[in-house]
Amino acid sequence: MTLVTMLCLKAILFLVITASLTCGLNFDCNNITLVRREEWGSTAGVKQHNMPEKPGRIFVHHTNTEECKTTTDCIKLVRGEEKFHKELLGQGDIDVQFLIGGDGKVYEGRGWDATGPHTLGYPNDFGVAFIGTFNKNFASVKMMNAFRELIICGIQHGAIKKDHSIYGHRDARMWGQD
Repeated sequence: MTLVTMLCLKAILFLVITASLTCGLNFDCNNITLVRREEWGSTAGVKQHNMPEKPGRIFVHHTNTEECKTTTDCIKLVRGEEKFHKELLGQGDIDVQFLIGGDGKVYEGRGWDATGPHTLGYPNDFGVAFIGTFNKNFASVKMMNAFRELIICGIQHGAIKKDHSIYGHRDARMWGQD
C-alpha cells in the first residue's frame, strides 16, 4: 500500500468517525413520518446534553395547546412550543424529545439522544408530547399509532430500553410528593 493510499484511507476513516460523532442518533423509522427540526423551522439548534445511557422510562405529556389536524397547523404549534420553552422558560429548546401531531406525524424536538427538562427529576429519560390538550378527551388513534411506532423504532435502533416503562407526567408529580 502506498503512502498516498494510506493517507487517503486515514482521511476517509477520520471523516466517517467525525460524521458519526456529530450526527448523534439519526436514523429513519419505517412506520412513522418524522418531521425533522430543519423541516419545521427550528431556531434553537443548540443541543444541551447527551443521554448518559438509553432511557428506561418514557414520560407522556400534552402541550396544553389547541390540537392540530394539518401539517401546517402542527408546525405552527411546534414552533410556538419552541418559542415558549426558549424565551419564557429559558430552557434553550423544546423540553421533549418528540411531539406527535393530530396529522399523525412525529415532530423532532431534542431528538433521540439529548436530555430534556420535560419531567422534574427525570431529565435523562424520554419525553413525548401530544400536541393539544387531553384532560377530558383522548388523543386520536392516528396519534396513538404514531406514538407506538416511535417507541418501537427507538427500541429497534437502541435508543430506548426494551424493558421500558411508560408514565404520564402526573405520575412523576406524585412521586415527588412522597
